[in-house]
Amino acid sequence: MINQMPQSRPSLFRTILNLLINPYRLNDSALYSLYLRIRYPSYHYQKHKEKIFYARLIEENGGDLVFDIGANSGQKAALFRKYSKQVICVEPDPSAIEQLQARFADSSDVVVVHKGVGSATAELTFYSLGPASPLNSFSRQWSEAHAGQVAASELKVEMVTLDHLITTYGEPSYIKIDVEGYELEALQGLTLPIQLLSFECNLSHFRHQTLECIAYLDKLQAGMFNYSKSEPPIDFESSQWLHGPEMAEVVACANHDYMEIYFQSTKLKLN
Repeated sequence: MINQMPQSRPSLFRTILNLLINPYRLNDSALYSLYLRIRYPSYHYQKHKEKIFYARLIEENGGDLVFDIGANSGQKAALFRKYSKQVICVEPDPSAIEQLQARFADSSDVVVVHKGVGSATAELTFYSLGPASPLNSFSRQWSEAHAGQVAASELKVEMVTLDHLITTYGEPSYIKIDVEGYELEALQGLTLPIQLLSFECNLSHFRHQTLECIAYLDKLQAGMFNYSKSEPPIDFESSQWLHGPEMAEVVACANHDYMEIYFQSTKLKLN
């Protein structure tokens, strides 16, 4: 799911800011936040609520380490680093990697990893619909469903597993997975226990895969589920955390296109 912001031609103010400040880091600045607050107050309010949502989510789970799987150009990572000690950004798109490296060039708390995440270490085909496009994916099904009139270009990318990342960097407080239709394969590379994880549920093309994701996590370890239907997320839809079969029922009956599903270990207090 892509963050929605009012579309318009870049203003003179934005153009000047781009010349004065690294454009990839501009969106993280207090000056740009003030600009959004004045020009797009409703969008700014949504982003403010998103900050509150992630602050609570990450800090309640320890806040030591976050994995941003499918980091794109770092929109979420810029938030995560405010509430955690370190963020590991894993991204397969070379253009997005350049943006991540520019955005976090002076940030020792952000590590950028140019790889994909899947069920095994290998080299797989990555389908690109454009440089740093949030629709790029390892899933041919996803690519074909979103290509429209644009032919996807293909490139080979080295894959790692979530287990490998945990072994390398440590146990994360939170894993965010945004891999456009490749969620099940990413989860299948996870066998180690985790605290908190979220992944996208893209309906209706990937309903079956989402149900398999829920079943996989339910079998992996004792845990509960919740979900958000908005992007950016501002709150959970359910006032109570749900068991696996209850979450599966929500997905099976859903008539909307998108939700973000959260899985949390029952070793932690579920509020």
